[in-house]
Amino acid sequence: MRAAHRRKDRLEGGIEEWMAASPLYSLRTQRALDFGNADVPTIFKNIQLDIGAPHQFMDFRDKVDDPQHGEFWLDHCGALMDVEPMGEEFVHGMCHDIEDPTFDATAIASHPRAQVRPIHRPPRAPADRQPHCAWTVIIDDSHPEAVAIPALEINAKSQAAMLDLAAIDPGSKRL
Repeated sequence: MRAAHRRKDRLEGGIEEWMAASPLYSLRTQRALDFGNADVPTIFKNIQLDIGAPHQFMDFRDKVDDPQHGEFWLDHCGALMDVEPMGEEFVHGMCHDIEDPTFDATAIASHPRAQVRPIHRPPRAPADRQPHCAWTVIIDDSHPEAVAIPALEINAKSQAAMLDLAAIDPGSKRL
């Protein structure tokens, strides 16, 4: 029982760390790359560029219906492939307990009334279901305004958060 309790504490600590960092990093990336509106395309760009969504490990795809509505899905999720053999408890921990609050934390960097909700997600039924998961993103003035967790304010005052990235020179030579 102690091991399960320690695992739960680490999980909750990791979720809080992500929720206290992702909005700051998303806004900094928007400034550096000169993009960003209070809309779904901006949320999708933030997810695409987020350190928690490494290319070739997680294959994010998205569809924008209009500035307030869209969907994204993972055609492949390396994290799911890592935890699926460990059992349904681990899959639920990652795909429900972690993703629900952290996807919303990334989305609210663009709009405080954005909500990310699952269409479907693991555990997969059938076991080879594709895509691995799918989510809607909706910005609606009737949604309650998100309230940042207290750790976000603390992180916002850190040296790491205040480090500003230089703007990207669009005329610079690319490799």
